[in-house]
Order: sequence, then structure tokens, then C-alpha cells
Amino acid sequence: MQMSRDTVLFGRWQLEELLGSGLAGVTWRARDLETGDTVAIKSGPRSLFHEAELLTTLDHPHVVRCRAVMYEAGAGDPVLVTDCVEGGDLSRHISEHGPYAPTAAARLGLQLVDALETLHALDVLHRDLKPHNVLVTPREDGLPLLQVCDFGISRRLKDGEVRVTEVVVTRGYSPPEQVGGGTLTAASDLYALGACLRYMATGLHPDEEGDRGAGALEPLLDGLLCADPAARPSLDAVRRALVEVVEGRGTLVPSAPPVAGWWRRVAWGVLGLGGAVLLFVLLSRGPSEPAPSEAPAARAEGPAVVVEPQPDPVQPPAVVVARVEAAREPASATTDGPATAPPPVAPEPPPPEVRTEATAANAPESSTEPIALTVISYPQARVLVDGQYVRDTVLKGIRLDLAPGRHSVRLEVAGDHHTVTLDLAPGTPPQRICYHFQRGSEC
Repeated sequence: MQMSRDTVLFGRWQLEELLGSGLAGVTWRARDLETGDTVAIKSGPRSLFHEAELLTTLDHPHVVRCRAVMYEAGAGDPVLVTDCVEGGDLSRHISEHGPYAPTAAARLGLQLVDALETLHALDVLHRDLKPHNVLVTPREDGLPLLQVCDFGISRRLKDGEVRVTEVVVTRGYSPPEQVGGGTLTAASDLYALGACLRYMATGLHPDEEGDRGAGALEPLLDGLLCADPAARPSLDAVRRALVEVVEGRGTLVPSAPPVAGWWRRVAWGVLGLGGAVLLFVLLSRGPSEPAPSEAPAARAEGPAVVVEPQPDPVQPPAVVVARVEAAREPASATTDGPATAPPPVAPEPPPPEVRTEATAANAPESSTEPIALTVISYPQARVLVDGQYVRDTVLKGIRLDLAPGRHSVRLEVAGDHHTVTLDLAPGTPPQRICYHFQRGSEC
């Protein structure tokens, strides 16, 4: 099919500018003569029908939308019509504007997680997630909208995996199992996600080195970029870790599934035994007292370092309760007479519990069991709970676990919003919010 500037395809789409070309075909910016919209026209080999088939089954804000697929018998290659994203791809965006802070990069990463969640729910493996295949649309809040595109080499998963014979890779973004032409799983896309996250936070492609780190994202990136697919965190664990970074509470290091190997078990056993022995020795050593005829030993210079055990990272409680403890006077020492045992002290009553007005409104009286809330919107929307962004909705809806109390749930779509206030008493059955923005009513 002859394609040049001002050519009108199928009597409807007029070509305006060549955007790019490669092995997968050529892409043009075009004008829809019926609607006046700007669209993208992609012409390529017959495998483009495969990409069109996948895109027509997807309806997600973070996946580029397919408008039509056209083919003229005997005229050559098929033509795929999609939305045209004027902001360019993520690679160009980062090279022009620089990398994002870890918190902003985590928020962008949540958009890619939403897209992969939808793809994997449909048993679709993208296989080519990279900055060039992520389109960027600027938004007023300063954080762009990301949309995944180019499904030319994507494959359907069968029983959770796919065996590929052709080796198509992008250095640094394709996982090791794809480079070797092995069996791929959903974890293969997560490796590419980790490489994209690193690029958004540092501006460095996987094969580039630099001094800039990814901050709070580093533990998560270490897990995602693990060479062993079984050791990479799950998509749900990645979402939780990114939310931790967005909320400024550090990052949860997702626990990887156990890796088989006797030497790993032996190594961990030796480390654990050594730690136990060291702890026993330290605890068994009492405070040393100087002999009567000797002067006290000089205190070592430098500040004292107190090592306190850190608790395991857990989700913060939904209700914060402030506690006030009565000040305890230190026992007075005496040097007159022999030392005597102190008189028995009655156990102190538990400290009073003080609740602020903010916590009183949400504090459960008897049960703190979370209440399930399903949120669905048409089209997909950003979800904010009590003014804080949580995640975007997906086709089948999302589930949130809310503590008993009053909560404000806000759905946002392209300048429009819908807010629902929930009063959740302990033991409230699962709730559901479904809103159709185009109709302006509940669904």
C-alpha cells in the first residue's frame, strides 16, 4: 500500500506526518476526516492482526486504545488505527525532562502495574515492555499518564507459561529467560517493569552506569531484576511496595518465594547458628566493675551506639491511638547501712488511652477487622480514599480493605469526579461502589 503525506486511507484517514519506522512497520500521525480526531496509523506485516486482536479485547486507561483495523484484499499490509499520544514515549520524555524522584517514579510505576495486572488477568504476556513502548501524555497535576503500546510480539499464556522459539530481545529490558529462548511466565514482564522503574528513577538504561541511585526503590528493584524468575516478587507484592514508597513510609521488600538448593539452606543455617551464639555471648557478659585498688577504665572516645531490634514491616493500623505514660521517678540511692531489698511495688495500672478527635471518628469499638469494598467505574478512574491516592480501577473492579469508621472515597476521571462517603461500623458486610461517568449515575 502506497503511503505518503496527504494520502487518504480507506476514504477516512489522511496521513500527516511519519512518526517512525522499523522492522515492525511504519507509524504515521493522521487525521480522522469523519471525527476530526488525531490518530496514529500503523502499517506492518500480517502479524499486526495479532496485535489488533489483543488490543480490541482491552479497555484500560494505561493501555493504548485500538480504534480500527483495516485490510484491503491484495493491497498489502494491514493498517492498525489507535489513539495518537502527542507526548511521545517514555524514553524521549525522560531524556528531555530528566528522571523522577523515587516517590513520583513509584506513582508512575503503579500505572504500569495496573496495565500488567489487566494483561495478565487475560493471560497476555507483553514480552517487550520498555520505555520506547510506553507512551506519555502530560497532565495538569504534573504526573503524566502512561499507556503501554506495541503488542507485536506478545503471546497468550497457557497454564501460566509460554514457550517461545523465536528470540526477540531488547538488551537490558528482556529477562534472562527470554534472551535464552526459554519458557516465559508473568515474572518475565516483571523483570522489564523493574528495568523501566530504574530508568524512571535514575535516567539510566540497564546497560548504563552512573552515580544516581533509586533511593527507596532500590530494595524492590533488586528483587525485580533478579535473574531467577521464581525469586522475583509477585505483582501484588510490587504494588504494596510501590504504595509504601508513595506514602513515604519507606519500601517493603517483597519476600521472594523460596529458592531450592541445599547450599542455600546450609548457608542460612550457619548464619542463624552463628548469630545465636554471638547473642548468647553478649547477653552472658555482665557489666564489669573495676577492682577497689584500680582506677576506673577510661571510656572510649566517640558516641555510644545503641542497636535496637527493628520490628518487621507491617501495615500501619487504620486507627492511631496516642498513649500517655506516667513519669516514673528514679529510685533514690543510699550509702548508709547495708543494702536492703526494695519494698514490693504494686503493679501500675495500664496507661490511660487518649483518643484525639480525628481518631475517635474512625475508632472501632469492639472489632478492627477490615471491611471489603469493591470499586468499579466506567471508564477506569483514579481512586482516592480519605484524600490519599490508592490506585486506579481495572475492568473487573478493585478490592480495598477499609477499617471501621467514616471514609471518603473519590473517583477521578479526566477532570470529573464522584465522591461517596461511607460510615462503616464494625462487622459491616462487604460494600460496593459502581459509577458510570458517562451516564452520571450509579451502575
